[in-house]
Amino acid sequence: MAKFYSKQGETLQRTQLLLLPCWAATLHKVWGLSLDAAIIDLGPKMFEDGMAYVALSRVRTLQIVALLGLVEKKSHHQQ
Repeated sequence: MAKFYSKQGETLQRTQLLLLPCWAATLHKVWGLSLDAAIIDLGPKMFEDGMAYVALSRVRTLQIVALLGLVEKKSHHQQ
């Protein structure tokens, strides 16, 4: 955080945030790739069970994977 003073004597402060370049892709785009790291959203838009497998299998090591939107899925056999 940096502080400045205006000509009128007011104290102004500026906060800078570090931005890292990144990108997003659909599962169809990463189908044949090997990724070094990934943030995978397994929320309600993950409509097929196999999609989660594809997403997880694209990353070289699971130590660099962050999972978002984990929702317990009820089995069709539960009453």
